[in-house]
Amino acid sequence: YTQRFFAGSFTHDVSVGMRYLRERADETVLRYDLRNGAATLRRQSDNSTDAYAYYVDDQIAVGKWRVTPGLRFEDVEIGRVNRLNGYSETVASNEPLPSLNIAYLLNPELTLFGNYTTSFASIQHLQLNVNPSGNALQPETAETVEAGVRWDRGDGASAEATVFDMRFDNQLQFNELSRYWVNLGETSHRGVETRAAYAFDNAGPLAGLSAYATLTYTKATLRQGAFAGNDLPFYSRWTDAFGLRYAAGPWNFELSTTHQSDQYADDANTAAESADGSLGVIPGYRLWNLQARWKMPSRPGVELAMGVNNVTDERYFTRTTDTNAGKLVAAPRTFFVQGTVKF
Repeated sequence: YTQRFFAGSFTHDVSVGMRYLRERADETVLRYDLRNGAATLRRQSDNSTDAYAYYVDDQIAVGKWRVTPGLRFEDVEIGRVNRLNGYSETVASNEPLPSLNIAYLLNPELTLFGNYTTSFASIQHLQLNVNPSGNALQPETAETVEAGVRWDRGDGASAEATVFDMRFDNQLQFNELSRYWVNLGETSHRGVETRAAYAFDNAGPLAGLSAYATLTYTKATLRQGAFAGNDLPFYSRWTDAFGLRYAAGPWNFELSTTHQSDQYADDANTAAESADGSLGVIPGYRLWNLQARWKMPSRPGVELAMGVNNVTDERYFTRTTDTNAGKLVAAPRTFFVQGTVKF
């Protein structure tokens, strides 16, 4: 529910709400021996989640300022019953999550902003199901501070830059040695993300052409434990995306590319590849994609798309350290055709 009211030169948009989630799930894991067809029951669990969230915020507008304080309260209870041995456990969490968002409208084109937010992620069913008794898990909580600037000229030119600092108190991660989930403790994620877009003048020689680009740098490190100071696994310090779009009548064409730098697969930042392929550096890669879309002029709801993903047939892979430990080869050059009909 949202209500607007006025107090002198202040305009308030107050919102209140709640959300309830009830989930029941069961998991059965069988392992088949392809040599003799024998099946082994490895895991069988019943799971439950009951979650409540309550929130209130007030967007305050005064002059060129926009200030929005808010508070969200999470009340989550997640449980599991191991049907193979009868073991059961329940994890209950109650978290107040304050936030504060501030924006200053410097002029019609330029906005300065700064935000403080807190976040909460409850434990997932699978994390509990593979968890041995006695290994107490706690949900993730994090605080994020960011500041930045947005620029929008209104004629197709826009840009944005944001610096951020996110800190987890007890980040969850699958441990490649024990083969179950653990709370790492404190981790830090710092960086900057940028975005720019430009659409050429419809009256000029490049009418219909537009371009966009994003570039993000992140440094995510462990702050506690034996590997404090090391990079977190499965993230790239550098990621970027660039693209060109061209629209002509019912046709729309796009050439795009995405890139990510090297990653590690474990907290120790192991460089050499292990025998099963689960550990070692994951090389970075760049992908190129082509796409064309056509909308039927007489039927706007009918659209045909076709294209090529991974145009250069780049061979790349990732790794996994979970219960299916190993190396996962990514998709090669792929051609696709897609049709959409909206009534």
